[in-house]
Amino acid sequence: MTQRRVLITDGYWRKSLAAVRALAEAGIDVGIGERTPLAPALLSKHAKWR
Repeated sequence: MTQRRVLITDGYWRKSLAAVRALAEAGIDVGIGERTPLAPALLSKHAKWR
């Protein structure tokens, strides 16, 4: 089985955080690309890389 990975490029909005959680729950590795240090998606335990 191939490993699926997704990069979310805007982690500032709460909708991005919801996407991170949903994708991680589906077994997809999620990365966040965001410059704002306190963006909600960056602080998520589901984000595998930043």
